[in-house]
Amino acid sequence: MESHPLEHASAAFRAGRLDEAAELCRAILTREPMQLETTHLLGVVLLRQGKTNAARDMLARVAASPQATAEMLNNYGTVLNALGEGERAAAAFGRAIAAQPNFAQAFNNLGVVHRSAGRTVAAIDAFRRAVALEPGLSEARNNLRAAYRDVIPPWHFAMLDEIGRAHV
Repeated sequence: MESHPLEHASAAFRAGRLDEAAELCRAILTREPMQLETTHLLGVVLLRQGKTNAARDMLARVAASPQATAEMLNNYGTVLNALGEGERAAAAFGRAIAAQPNFAQAFNNLGVVHRSAGRTVAAIDAFRRAVALEPGLSEARNNLRAAYRDVIPPWHFAMLDEIGRAHV
């Protein structure tokens, strides 16, 4: 049984053969222009290639679909954030979370947007949710520590490390 061309494109993407993956996606879209999964994959490939504006165009089409998945919406938010469109990115991450309430990566990405905008309390909340959902998500744990450093003076950490002071 022959596999679908999208499987070939996905395999090329996973193997890091981005040009091949993009070419396969474009060939599929020539025959099936409304193919949502292929449009999504092409958008992600373009983002990895550094073609951020083209990636945004592809992922915007995907995000506009009522069939958009949480992963698709999260990737749309990622490209928007990369383009400096933080508020639109936050909305996309919010839609991803609404579609999949236990999506730790979307919470982490939302926290990044909040932290960049100076909304530290909201960032901490989002990072904490990400870590609670996926304790092994080191990116979220690192982001949570960084956000705490934004609000806790550095001398406090040094004080806690002093023998006898914090280890009573």
